[in-house]
Amino acid sequence: MNPERLTMLNAKTVNFEGGSRGIPVITWEDIAGGLANVTDFQYALICGKFAGDETQKHRAYGYWIVRCYSMGWNMVPGVVERFAATTLAEYFDPRICATCNGVGEVRIDTKIVSCETCKGARVLPYSERRMAMSIRSGHKLYEWVPRVDWAREQLANEELEGLRRAR
Repeated sequence: MNPERLTMLNAKTVNFEGGSRGIPVITWEDIAGGLANVTDFQYALICGKFAGDETQKHRAYGYWIVRCYSMGWNMVPGVVERFAATTLAEYFDPRICATCNGVGEVRIDTKIVSCETCKGARVLPYSERRMAMSIRSGHKLYEWVPRVDWAREQLANEELEGLRRAR
């Protein structure tokens, strides 16, 4: 299932009156069938990101806290929750690159080249200073960089795996 179709998961895009010949444009069976092989965490990430479902965002937060605790980092308990909330906030509300408008490429004369601002990633990560300030851990900034990078990679991999499993 492609991301364009996943954005149609909210109830506003379902035509209950029916399209041509009384067949709805997208049905709940389509959604259920497409997301049948997806894990609960992947489902929460996909629905939270593409449909904007706040309930699924809260479910993803719960799964993400468990995943962060399982890493065995020596942190004060409140820090893990703030770390999980900060990394999920960055995942659900990415900063779109203003130079390429989220495309990853820019046109220079007649050539299309990779965007230098976002390096083709289409989004700009939150700064490490902002992440450390929102976590409020008291740890040195350099200690958080590998953990934040790990979190970004894990969330992206879970989303891709969920999209791969969805039909």
